[in-house]
Amino acid sequence: MRITTGKYKGRVLQRVGTKETRETSNMVKQAVFNTLFDVSDQIVLDVFAGSGQYGFEAISRGAKKAIFIDHQKQASMTILENAQLLQCQDMIKIYEQNVTKKVFNMISDKIDITFVDPPYHYQEYEQLLNVLPKSKKIIIEAEKKTQLNDIIGSYKKIKEKNYGIKKVFLYHLL
Repeated sequence: MRITTGKYKGRVLQRVGTKETRETSNMVKQAVFNTLFDVSDQIVLDVFAGSGQYGFEAISRGAKKAIFIDHQKQASMTILENAQLLQCQDMIKIYEQNVTKKVFNMISDKIDITFVDPPYHYQEYEQLLNVLPKSKKIIIEAEKKTQLNDIIGSYKKIKEKNYGIKKVFLYHLL
């Protein structure tokens, strides 16, 4: 699992290594960031963060801050280890919490892009999009068979694409 572009290009990130966490392939990650174009000076939120690879890829590409949320202690420790490896601890914030409205209320930053990459069995996307802090764009990585509405709360689906066993959705704020 490598950073694909930017100032940390080629750097290898540590994996969480639990059954609950699955890693995003470099091909899918590259496709997601090609869809986003430019993340410079953005604040990103990485929900169900795992190793934090979406957030760290964003920082490598010029994002000014990444906020990570994952309930697993091992994930939080891996994110911290990866931040130390990249020497970007001052650009991150980690919340070792369940993904709930309560944790989102703790975030005071204005979010530009949100990455949502839950375990495959997750089904509560609509409820989640209604409690997430508002952001201009939301990327959802899900199981291939997942079907999501064109409009969810304040968001409109812009793109949906399959990548092997995964499906990636892009929503924009209305």
